[in-house]
Amino acid sequence: MAVCGNGEVEEDEICDCGKKGCAEMPPPCCNPDTCKLSDGSECSSGVCCNSCKLKQKGEVCRLAHDECDVTEYCNGTSEVCEDLFVQNGHPCENRKWICINGTCQSGEQQC
Repeated sequence: MAVCGNGEVEEDEICDCGKKGCAEMPPPCCNPDTCKLSDGSECSSGVCCNSCKLKQKGEVCRLAHDECDVTEYCNGTSEVCEDLFVQNGHPCENRKWICINGTCQSGEQQC
């Protein structure tokens, strides 16, 4: 059962900054009594949320950290920044190693 105000987003809650957290967070994007977005808010947290509004589609939210990762962008409809990476098995490190789950590593390490 969801408990509004405990700081964890649970079933039927859109946001939950906790009773204390909402008071410390101007502007209050989340209503601490209902755990729903406050009037006029599109989001409450996340890399793709800025001052209770969703960042525009195409805005960079995470840079690629190596050749097996890809730069991620806000999609304009979610506060979450997806964590994508190149396909497993893609060659890296001058074709000596391969990408496995977003990390360049020896093919032997996958076994």
